[in-house]
Amino acid sequence: MKFIAYWIKRSWSVVKTTLFRKWTAYVLIALTSLYAIYNTPWQEALEKLDPAPLTVVGIAGNPVFTRRDDIEDALEKMGGLKGFFGQDIQEVNNQLKQLSWIKNLAVRKQWPNQLYIWVSDYTPIATWNNDEFLAKNGHIFSLPLEKISPKNLPQLVGPNEKTGLLLMTWQAMFKQLQQQNLTLKKLELNERGSWTATLSDDTVLKLGRNNWEKKLANFAIIYPTIEIPAQKKLAYVDLRYPAGASIKLIDSDTAQSENKE
Repeated sequence: MKFIAYWIKRSWSVVKTTLFRKWTAYVLIALTSLYAIYNTPWQEALEKLDPAPLTVVGIAGNPVFTRRDDIEDALEKMGGLKGFFGQDIQEVNNQLKQLSWIKNLAVRKQWPNQLYIWVSDYTPIATWNNDEFLAKNGHIFSLPLEKISPKNLPQLVGPNEKTGLLLMTWQAMFKQLQQQNLTLKKLELNERGSWTATLSDDTVLKLGRNNWEKKLANFAIIYPTIEIPAQKKLAYVDLRYPAGASIKLIDSDTAQSENKE
């Protein structure tokens, strides 16, 4: 009986020693792993898990201007793509949003190394300050000229904070001139709040700061009575006077030369 008790006691001692050693090993491994993770940047740790860099496999959304080359060039400026775990999607978003003509953007990763991009572009409804474009909501954006021909777009010029006012005034002024079979080509608002309109034949209408509707109505009365000699062209009509207007005529050859320049 004593022998059995001794054997049980000794066996339990061996078991306890074995379990202690195993748990000690587990604890040491866990502590070593935690130490390694703690002393390694998370991004670097995640990158080590990646089998390969991400590849752009799809661009959806039927963008009008954005092409695969634009996406790839933008990502190349970022230093290229990392792998599935290492690549921060927000970083990709921020890089692609530097293409200012992109309106909406969604980026999604798919295991193991695929990147899907959904894009929609702004639609330009006018040129803005000669070298940019304007969207319907008043957003200003750039667009390479090889992607669009701005020749037939309305030309708007003014302070950036006045885009809404210029769009609204353009629409009203265009309709008013259209009733006289005249076409508005360009509308400018300067820093002092003074309006200048240019017609499709390059005649400039100086409208001043107030009551441009009344001044256009006066122009509609005056315009048919203006006698323009042969080889001459109407350069501008100054409607800023309380009553009447002043005009300037130039040689038509001079006007054609200026338009070519």
